[in-house]
Amino acid sequence: MICCKKVLFTLIVLGCFSQTVQSQTPVQFMGGGMQGFSSMQSSKKPDSLQRRDKYADSITIYYKLYNQNDILKLDSSINDFFVHYPIPYTSYNLGNLGSASNSYLFKPKTNVGWDAGFHSFDTYLYTLEQTPFYQTTRPFTEFGYLLGAKGEQMVEVKHTQNKKQQLNFSFDYRFSNAPGNVKNQNANVNNMRITANYQGKRKRFASFLVLLFNQTASSENGGLVNSALLDSLSLNDPYELETRLGVSGSSFRNPFNTSIATGTKYKQNTIAWRQTYDFGQKDSIVKDTVVLHMFYPRIRFQNEIKIQNSQFSFVDANPTKEGYMNYFGLNYDSGTVRYIDNWSLVSNEFSIISYPEKNNSNQFLQL
Repeated sequence: MICCKKVLFTLIVLGCFSQTVQSQTPVQFMGGGMQGFSSMQSSKKPDSLQRRDKYADSITIYYKLYNQNDILKLDSSINDFFVHYPIPYTSYNLGNLGSASNSYLFKPKTNVGWDAGFHSFDTYLYTLEQTPFYQTTRPFTEFGYLLGAKGEQMVEVKHTQNKKQQLNFSFDYRFSNAPGNVKNQNANVNNMRITANYQGKRKRFASFLVLLFNQTASSENGGLVNSALLDSLSLNDPYELETRLGVSGSSFRNPFNTSIATGTKYKQNTIAWRQTYDFGQKDSIVKDTVVLHMFYPRIRFQNEIKIQNSQFSFVDANPTKEGYMNYFGLNYDSGTVRYIDNWSLVSNEFSIISYPEKNNSNQFLQL
């Protein structure tokens, strides 16, 4: 008797629950089928206690340099300020950002081929050797602004993203301007870099494209006319003293002035396109339904095309015959002083690279 009562009670509860479900979702049982079920699921409120996915807004980004195979990560720390500054701590300049610079350390030039010999502003340039090729899971943008003393400022923008898994492109731009501590010492630097890299799905073919545009401009004042006046400055500012070159009387410190009337201007543009095709040992790793193709190159055929245009100039738009004769021992008739060197270099190189150890791509023989 007790068992019959339990069964009857269970049937009554199930019947009430069934009526409740039918009254709340009539479409599901009135010809709607799964469509009614989908509408019920979409109207359901999200669970506030659901665990957050830690990978929802994360990014994985790494890069390789132009002539290296090591995988590197971005340094976003502030432990070393010179990571985000164009002049390393091992170098010095003439007093302000953008002026001629040199290294404390001896470092010979090891580049093969023609060299024009103008290296006073090399530390500010974007170079092929330091060009990164990124791989990222999400678009990445970095903006930096530096404001220094005497109106010195620097702006830097970096952006990279993958169009597809095998194709990535990046854009870098940096501009700096410094009026200087004395008259006719202002300097500015413009750098722009555009890269694109592609790697086939089987990791045999790869292509790398680099466009570099560098322009530096630095005024030359030839030094102070009377350096003894530094001990008797009325406003304690050396900018009030006269210089040997340039129109000292009409010049003033302007953080937005990028024109150079008397000074040095360098323009260096480079286009490089490298293509490689590898022969070696292939492998793969299967994770669930994803297949990761691995490839260990043993023989690489490489072709590299480079086009370089350079212009090095010194211009003095307001020269004085007496000043050049007294200070520099140079005699000229009249007009603007202008010295310009233009160089163009086109190279097409083909090489064969052998990797004796498949797990060590830094050990190779190139012919």
